[in-house]
This record gives sequence, C-alpha cells and structure tokens, in this order.
Amino acid sequence: MGGMWRSIPVLAALVALPVPSTAAAAPPPPEPGAPALVGTPDLVRSGVDRVSVRLRLDRPPARRFDGELLARIAVDGRIASLAAMPGRTGRRGSCYTAALVPRRLAMGRL
Repeated sequence: MGGMWRSIPVLAALVALPVPSTAAAAPPPPEPGAPALVGTPDLVRSGVDRVSVRLRLDRPPARRFDGELLARIAVDGRIASLAAMPGRTGRRGSCYTAALVPRRLAMGRL
C-alpha cells in the first residue's frame, strides 16, 4: 500500500510539467513570392548598340549578402542584372533598370 501513495505525487508532478505548444512545433510561414510587375516594362535604346529596360515592381526584390539586388532580366537571350533607379525625390523607389547589348543590332521587335 505504501508504494501506491508514493506514485500519486510523482504522477501529479508529471502532469504539472509544461507541455510544448503546437505553435512552437509549426513550420515557418512560406517565403513570399517573386515581386510582380506594375505596368508594362519599357525597352529604350540607350546607345548605338545598347538597350535599357525600365520596369516597376510592386515591392523591392531580395538582396544578396553584399547589398546587390538578387534579380536578373533576359532580353533577346542576353541576361543583365537589375539596378534600382533613383526616384523623383532622389530616393530609391520601386523602379529598376537593366542595360545590355542585344544579339541583333537591328532590333526591330524583340
């Protein structure tokens, strides 16, 4: 009989232990998707053999460890990195540009 009375306080102590919450065990929220285009991108001839693409995004793209934008654009099979354009007030806005040399110098429609 004495053994039964000793097990009751042990069981009471086990019940009082904190139970891990289910919120701590839940997976982290999903990463946000890629930024979406706002409006139509502009393709502008910036020199005899160069073009620039100007576009606006709904939010800034992710940045690399060194601060550069983690975003690229492909035009006519050529790949270029995006760079932020200064806004009207001199601050960086949600407008971005990329300059590249297309494969065909007689561009016509790309």
